[in-house]
Amino acid sequence: MTPSETLPSATVHVGDTAKLMLLQRVGGPVADDLQSHLQPMLLLDELLRVTLARPDLDAQALPKYTEWIRPAVQGAMKACAAAAEWLLPLPGASTPSAQLAAECAALLRPEFELCGLRIELECEGEALALGRDPGRTMLCAVLAHAGDHAEGPERIVMQLKHREGLCEVRVSRRPATGAVATDFLRPGQAPLAWGDLLALAAREGVPLRRESDGTLVLELAAAPGAAS
Repeated sequence: MTPSETLPSATVHVGDTAKLMLLQRVGGPVADDLQSHLQPMLLLDELLRVTLARPDLDAQALPKYTEWIRPAVQGAMKACAAAAEWLLPLPGASTPSAQLAAECAALLRPEFELCGLRIELECEGEALALGRDPGRTMLCAVLAHAGDHAEGPERIVMQLKHREGLCEVRVSRRPATGAVATDFLRPGQAPLAWGDLLALAAREGVPLRRESDGTLVLELAAAPGAAS
């Protein structure tokens, strides 16, 4: 694929806009996770303030509260590090393909389940280590596009097929099975159009095509230095 520096400026602009749309889309789950880890720290702060303000200070309670501080701080730091690594991965960072796909599905699943769309993951062959930044961007992008353009409650099936240092990702929509939502509510974010998706793929240097049945096919190469 052509490096982003040599792409037409219009393509780069559309690709940048599409990537920002994805970050806005996954921002909610990331923020919720951060907040869930900060809440115990706020509660501990309130408990300590109330305890210290009492005229009949119960000194025996203080060690119990202080013992809770370290794990709460450690949990918050871990969540913050995970959020930072999602938004801005370290140069050269890679993640096993199945793990990265499951992570992307988990970030988008709350929104998809609201409109009756379930995400299923299937793997074939031994997982590969993928470049984290382009890998997570394009996995989220094809999932979002599939969900945005579904006509009703369906299943989104993401198939990972590994061979010779390549992970072929096939994302398709299939009829829903079992219980589905009684109504079909579109996601609150602006839909990711096919042209936006192509521009994003060009920006990330990742081959992408759409087959006659609407299946999106993404080709993610193993990260440099990763065993094939």
